[in-house]
Amino acid sequence: MKRYPVHVCLVSAQASANLIPCCDPEMAPEEVVLLVGPGMELRAEALAEVLGARGIKVCSRRLSEAWEPEKIRADLAGFAAEIDPERMVLNATGGTKPMSDVLRDMFREANAPVFYQIPNQNRAVWLSGHEGGFPLRADLKVEELVTAHGFRVLGCDRSLPGHSELTTALKVAQKASKYMHFTPTLNYLTAEAIEREVLQTGPVGDYYLGQSRFMELVDLFVRGGFVSWQEDRLRFRDDKARAYVCGGWLEVLVYGALRHLADKGHIQLNDCVLDLNVETRAHHRPNQVDVAVVADNRLWLIECKTRRYNRGDGPQAAAEKVSMDLYKMDHLRDLGGLGARSLLVSLQSLGDAALQRARDLRIDVLSGADLEDIGARLLEWMGGQK
Repeated sequence: MKRYPVHVCLVSAQASANLIPCCDPEMAPEEVVLLVGPGMELRAEALAEVLGARGIKVCSRRLSEAWEPEKIRADLAGFAAEIDPERMVLNATGGTKPMSDVLRDMFREANAPVFYQIPNQNRAVWLSGHEGGFPLRADLKVEELVTAHGFRVLGCDRSLPGHSELTTALKVAQKASKYMHFTPTLNYLTAEAIEREVLQTGPVGDYYLGQSRFMELVDLFVRGGFVSWQEDRLRFRDDKARAYVCGGWLEVLVYGALRHLADKGHIQLNDCVLDLNVETRAHHRPNQVDVAVVADNRLWLIECKTRRYNRGDGPQAAAEKVSMDLYKMDHLRDLGGLGARSLLVSLQSLGDAALQRARDLRIDVLSGADLEDIGARLLEWMGGQK
């Protein structure tokens, strides 16, 4: 396929439509011209930042109007004469429909090629200049997708979990149904130590010391080297081990399962990170995602929770407890635009009201016994090959 040195792109809130073709190894241009309608200035700035980091020259042209075709034509009157059919291609996917229609007409009049990216299919089709379609194979990183959609990445963790972290997490998950009623107690003890900034819990009550399943659960972390008994108290190896016991093991479980699926060829991961910390470009509001994945040129966001949702005054109370996490996830889907997917992985089972709220927000849920075969459940969610 012929490579065109210049891509003309229409800026919109959905940055992936412009980003993916520009980052495809067979299509990547030397220069990108961004056509920017009113209100899209920050979006253009974010896209230019990502493209510039890849060594692509970026220039922007401001439009005074994005909806009235005649005004759009007037703004682009000088640009029409610059269209070079041998060097320039129009990506007609972004912008408003009037913007796209006007630019398509201009490129057709100049006998210059135009293509359109099919959403969430990793394919594009030629609208003029060529026939048929072609695949898109961009190798995007989490930071690139997130930055292009208007957020700043403050940090993330790509370090691979150790063998003990992975095996302990897997052992806990394999008996999730057995341990789920006792993890809230362990979380409470650990969270209290975190709040007091110490490496030792308070006394473990006689009731729990007499519960075989609680003791089995703690013993998994003891054998993993994360914690030890000091009489009736638990002492953590270090701050990292304390965070791991207080629910961090579930993030490691998901991360490890995704890596395993990729190693076996069941899914193709472009990138996978833990503890993604971001802030909005405009208002500097911070937020955090437990696990973030780029696969098939889409962002997949996963929140991992070991807290007990089904506790309180009934199903409605449980739904209210989960609402905060679900609404946060709904907001964070903006990190990856319309193609982003969200998943809540909860050790505790969710009630019917909470599950309905998740469905209303288009957030998928894996919970309870699903963790006992987490790899298969994640494979189903991501639509990979068995």
